[in-house]
Amino acid sequence: MDLRITGRPLSLLLWLLLPWASLCAQREVSTFNDGWKFLRSDAAEVMNVSYDDSAWERISLPHSWNTDAYTEKAYYQGKAWYRKQFTLPAAYQDKQLYLKFEAASKAATVYINGQEVGEHRGGYTAFTLDITPYCSTSAPIRSPYV
Repeated sequence: MDLRITGRPLSLLLWLLLPWASLCAQREVSTFNDGWKFLRSDAAEVMNVSYDDSAWERISLPHSWNTDAYTEKAYYQGKAWYRKQFTLPAAYQDKQLYLKFEAASKAATVYINGQEVGEHRGGYTAFTLDITPYCSTSAPIRSPYV
């Protein structure tokens, strides 16, 4: 048996192992659309993790809060807040976590536990943020999003 480490046999070996390697890289995708709260107002104290959001409207995503723009001349054009509290399972410890929004209006800033994770500008387009450094499996996570 002739095993060479250089040249064509190695490239053939890598080409044959490539599909197997992608099977080892597992990815889990979960829906995060239910259980959100919504406030159609701008309130600076919302950034406080202990802010009382019990009176906020309960919604699921996707959600449009400015549909009155099509029926009224004097429609609301200010900020709005979306918020969700969740706890990560212990199995997510040491995993890379991304949060994907399938669409956001003109501008969105995402916060987790009072820290800005990132922002998005661009009408009704998707964006993804790496939320790994902001998450912990040992405490609830609060994510105000404007």
